[in-house]
Amino acid sequence: MKKHFLLIYGLLIIGSTKAQNNLKLWYTKPAQVWEEALPLGNGHLGAMDYGNPKQEIFQLNEKTLWSGIPDDGLNNKSKDAIPLIREKIDAGEYKEAADLWINNCQGPYTARYLPMANLHIDMPVSANVKVNKRELDIARAVSAVDFILNDIPCKRSSFISYPDRMMVIHYESGKESTFSFDISMESMLKNKVSCKSDDYMLMEGVAPSFVPFAEKDSALIRYEDHLGKGLQFQVHIKVVADGGDVKNIANSVLSVRNARNVTIFLSALTSYHDFNRFPIYDKQRLFGENEAFIQRAVAKGYDSLLSSHIKDYDSLFSQLEICIGKPSIASQSTLELLKKRNAKNAEIYNLLYQYGRYLMIASSRIGTLPSNLQGMWNNALIPKWGCNYTTDINLEMNYWLTESTGLSDCHKPLLDFIETLSISGEKTAKNNYGISEGWMVHSNSDAWGQSVPQGGFDKDYEVRAARWTCWQMAGVWLAQHLWEHYDFNRDTTYLRSFAYPLMKGAADFALNWLYKDKETGYLVTSPSSSPENRFWYIDKSGKKQVGEISKAATMDMALLWDLFTNCIEAARILGIDMEFAQKLELCRAELFPMQIGKYGQLQEWFKDFEECEIRHRHLSHLFGLYPGKQIIPRRDTVLASAVKTTLLRRGDTGPGWDMAWKVCLWSRLEEAEKAMEIFDNGINCVDPHLTGECGGGLYPNLFAAYPPFQIDANFGIVAAMTEMLLQSYANELFLLPALPQKWDCGYIKGLKARGNFKVEMTWKDRQITEFTIESLSGGNCIIRTFDPLESEDMDLQVITDRQIKRSPEGKFLVNTNKSIDALKYKQTYVYSFNTEKNRTYKFKLKNRKVL
Repeated sequence: MKKHFLLIYGLLIIGSTKAQNNLKLWYTKPAQVWEEALPLGNGHLGAMDYGNPKQEIFQLNEKTLWSGIPDDGLNNKSKDAIPLIREKIDAGEYKEAADLWINNCQGPYTARYLPMANLHIDMPVSANVKVNKRELDIARAVSAVDFILNDIPCKRSSFISYPDRMMVIHYESGKESTFSFDISMESMLKNKVSCKSDDYMLMEGVAPSFVPFAEKDSALIRYEDHLGKGLQFQVHIKVVADGGDVKNIANSVLSVRNARNVTIFLSALTSYHDFNRFPIYDKQRLFGENEAFIQRAVAKGYDSLLSSHIKDYDSLFSQLEICIGKPSIASQSTLELLKKRNAKNAEIYNLLYQYGRYLMIASSRIGTLPSNLQGMWNNALIPKWGCNYTTDINLEMNYWLTESTGLSDCHKPLLDFIETLSISGEKTAKNNYGISEGWMVHSNSDAWGQSVPQGGFDKDYEVRAARWTCWQMAGVWLAQHLWEHYDFNRDTTYLRSFAYPLMKGAADFALNWLYKDKETGYLVTSPSSSPENRFWYIDKSGKKQVGEISKAATMDMALLWDLFTNCIEAARILGIDMEFAQKLELCRAELFPMQIGKYGQLQEWFKDFEECEIRHRHLSHLFGLYPGKQIIPRRDTVLASAVKTTLLRRGDTGPGWDMAWKVCLWSRLEEAEKAMEIFDNGINCVDPHLTGECGGGLYPNLFAAYPPFQIDANFGIVAAMTEMLLQSYANELFLLPALPQKWDCGYIKGLKARGNFKVEMTWKDRQITEFTIESLSGGNCIIRTFDPLESEDMDLQVITDRQIKRSPEGKFLVNTNKSIDALKYKQTYVYSFNTEKNRTYKFKLKNRKVL
């Protein structure tokens, strides 16, 4: 039996290794547009590699390069307006309530995340260049181009090192005097380029103090560097050539002639210090720090830099391996995989999973700002939605994958940013709402930690939309990430010293924001929106109107239930704040409950309004199913049915992030084939020249299309696939809960589950063959599977659902005479066993025939 297990294990490891070796995006032509270029990054510095040796472009970003300066944006009129808004909402005058909000409660738009520079490497017009292949090796985080230059085989490799904080571009050939090219830089921002020596180039630039919301208002871009307003930045380049010469031309170009090998070292920094510190430009300090990075890198040399880069990157990336289907012997190009995927070739799924993890490592490292709407890659001076932190779904979705896929360290930039937001959010709570306890955040933020609602105060008459500015729950949602980091790692020191105080602060604000509704007697929020949707209502004169804010939107209540539940559990674990936890329990029981509306759907608002847009992209009111844990489908079968009805009404299309969320939701409902259908539709190849909304899809470089590019879908895809393979939100490990027929066989190693369990499993014919659980913290473990299991390591205790410790089942209201058919689920086997810390347990299918 053991020999058989080892044989199967070995064969699967070999298959998995092949899958890992195929983890490359590759193409036979250079990129023509940005959405075809390949991303590199170390959390600080990002680059888009076009892979055109004759006229090379690296578009560069630095994570802290934003417009503006610290600005709390507080609105002194807001506090007095809130009671009036609540009166209007209680009277059913929703349009008037929205107008009051817009005229009295909004703050400034967030700052804009900006492109830094373009690096150009141009060969002579006479150079004869043929590109054989350009690629991004996501197992090593290295991009490369194989090409023929004047009949000489050549290679250009590029990477951005986190430990050395350095971008490195390396040209190599097998012949002397191969390379001649000119190196230059340009930027859309105010800048000056100079050469400090024949082999050293410097760009000094400044960001605007103001960038407008819309591209059509580009004339309003404002520079005030004479007043010290605007981040300063420097880009340094050092060239080391093997043979040949390097000279500076006109003090703005570095010219390489007749070199065999060339290495280009690039460093960049800005004057950004912190979210609340005015960015004073210290030219000498920036120059000295950049120069020091360059000097250390040159001293180490290319081979040593590459080695330390790969070692650092591999420490994160190698935490997880995945192989869905049978790995291909001869891999197709990325475009072929994307356009011709089928059941016999599952390579695209493995690639997308690991590409999402690659993008997370590249854009979110300890000591950096969190990933924004585009991770850290942006080429627009006025990017869509400011390329900011959109906190009503997009920022949160960015980090859904981190804990379960072995990238817990990559979660920390967001956790640190939450602490930042709690500081600014405390001021917003006090000034805008008159609440002196706790902190809160609205729907958008930036590098300056904005927590106020954006919208241009009361002066913006073009985009007057309370549905996306009037939302007080971002802090509550972000607090879920604090808990998730604990739940996956079970670090009580972190919980006590960092997470719980922030969670408690979010709960303190919530307790003061809630009030008892006179109409129903429940605790409600008001004003309240369901981001970013609208509803129809009939006003007092009988006229049909559009409403955007009301009270007790379902998402608000679900978020608060989640926060209170997590705080209660945290207090219990830490043995503190029992009185506070008891207060939260009482309030949780009084929260306005979920409702089932006239269509049998989970109701989105306090009243059963008709949606203005049935197919709206946001699924806010379904938070309680995913990423929340309030609705457990096998227990809450009626609510699960209402969620299913809602999803069917919402439809299967939408922007990429919307479709990724839908896959997560369908997976929680155990609807594997529906999840797979939406998943496949969401990864269709999109023409990069397309500008209108396209219902999801992927650009040639696998960036997720809205359009434009938004990285949340790339991250959401990974979270969705994980949810199909393993769920651990309900105090159990549910193995292969939503495995589609297309993924009939496979292997995954390194998945993390809540409770600090690490899972490795193989499956064939959609049945688990073998799997192991490594218990990193000890404690009880509960497993749910569709097939019976056995183990030689322990006696498995068969238990029922009622024996699983869970949060109390919530009440809900039914506002329809329509018959609601509770969802029915396939029989499962549930086992419980106690684990020892750092011990691994092996399982296999019961009564499985030995081959």
